[in-house]
Amino acid sequence: KSGGSAEEETPRPPKTATVAFQEESPSLRRLATVVLRGVHATFRWVHFEDALVSVNVAMRLSRLLEGRRRVEDALKVLEEGMEALNRARFQLLLKEISVSTDWQERWASPSVSTNTALVEVQRRPAEELEQILACLQVDLVHSRYR
Repeated sequence: KSGGSAEEETPRPPKTATVAFQEESPSLRRLATVVLRGVHATFRWVHFEDALVSVNVAMRLSRLLEGRRRVEDALKVLEEGMEALNRARFQLLLKEISVSTDWQERWASPSVSTNTALVEVQRRPAEELEQILACLQVDLVHSRYR
C-alpha cells in the first residue's frame, strides 16, 4: 500500500446468477401455490371430469392460501371445488336414474353401505364413488367453516 491517506478499496466480485437466485428464490409454499393455482384454473377452464382429483387440488390450494393469509382467495377456491363436486354428484345421479316405470325394477338396487358384509346385496354401480364424493364434500364444508 502506498503511504497516501486515501485507502484503496478492492472491488468486490460481481454476484453470480446462483447467488442472486438463492437470495431471491421463492419459498416452496409459494411455488406450490403457483403450480396448484395453475392446475386448478386449468381444471375449471376445461371442465375436468375427475372430481376426486379436482377437489383434492382445490382443497390443497385452499390450505396453502390460508397458510399465506389469503383467506378470501382460499374461500373462493373452496367454493369452486364445491361447484365441481356438486356437478360430479349430479352427473352420477343422472346416470343412475332408471327410465323404467316398473317400481320393482326401480327399487332393485338399494343403497347400502360399502362396509356391508352381505355379498349378495346388489349395489349401484357408482355407490363407492358416491360415498367418496360425499366424504370429500364433508371435508370441503369443514374447511370452509374452520
